[in-house]
Amino acid sequence: MSRDNRNDVEAWKPRIAVAMSGGGFRASLFHLGVLRRLAELGWLKRVDALSTVSGGSIIGALVAINWQRWIDEGADGPAFERLILNPFVQLLQCS
Repeated sequence: MSRDNRNDVEAWKPRIAVAMSGGGFRASLFHLGVLRRLAELGWLKRVDALSTVSGGSIIGALVAINWQRWIDEGADGPAFERLILNPFVQLLQCS
């Protein structure tokens, strides 16, 4: 391996993706809990990509819509609850 190739490997940054599966509405609630915990632990702000289907897409879309605001407001558990979890739960209570 040439010296240039070694520098490329050393500069490589691993990327993190979260895959949220289907399963209807129950999957949405499950993924909401998983993302909340990731936010509390400080891992959610390190995620580079979301991959979603079906029930996972409901929460994935809500996260994507609010991502920048969540980052701006601290990218932590309380901001996740305020911007994503609580509005989702309030929507459920109205239905």
